[in-house]
Amino acid sequence: MTDAITQPARVLVVDDEPTLRLGFTYALKTENHDVTSVPGGREALEQLKSAKFDVMILDLRMPDLDGIETLEMMKKKEVETNVILCSAHINTEAACRALELGCYDFLSKPVRPEDLRNSVQRLLHACDDDEHPLDCAIEMLRSHSPQEALNILRNQCAADNPRCEFWKEVSSIIARGEPISPDRLSPKFGSEIVPLLVHQESL
Repeated sequence: MTDAITQPARVLVVDDEPTLRLGFTYALKTENHDVTSVPGGREALEQLKSAKFDVMILDLRMPDLDGIETLEMMKKKEVETNVILCSAHINTEAACRALELGCYDFLSKPVRPEDLRNSVQRLLHACDDDEHPLDCAIEMLRSHSPQEALNILRNQCAADNPRCEFWKEVSSIIARGEPISPDRLSPKFGSEIVPLLVHQESL
C-alpha cells in the first residue's frame, strides 16, 4: 500500500467484546476517524438506518445476530457500506457466504492496530498505478465490476501468487453469476483459505 494521506472516515465497529471495541476505537481515532461502536448486529442495523458509514468493522461470531446474518439483513434492506469481516473463526463456509453477500475484505484476529488502520485506509482511497494489482481487483469487486477485477488479475497479477489465483477464481465465479461455495473453492485451494482471504502483515 502506498503512503497515502489518511482520509478521515465514519467507521462503525461491531463486536460483542467490550475490550476489542475499545481497542479498535482507539486505534482508529488515532487517525482522526469518527468511530461509533456497538455490541451486536441488531444495534449495527439500527445505526445504519439513521447514519451513513464509510466502513464497518464486523465481528463474525456474536450472540443474537452474527456477522453473516447482519450481512444478510443489510442485503435484504439494500444497505451498502464497505465491510471488513473480522474474526478468529473465519472458515471456508462463512467466507464463501460473506463473499456471496458482497464482503471482500477480511481480517483475522488478533488484529494489530496497524493492520486495522491499513485495512480501513485501503477502502478509502482509489487504487492507483502504485498499488498491488490484487488491491485494485478487490476494489473492482466492491464496485460491482467482477469482469474488470478478473481482467486486472489475469493481466497484472503473477500466476504463481496463491492469493492472486484465489481471487481470480472468485472474480470469475462472480462474473459468471454463479454461486460461491466451498465445493467450488476447496478442491483447488484446500480447506484453509484464511491466508488467501486476509491482507495483514501479522499472518
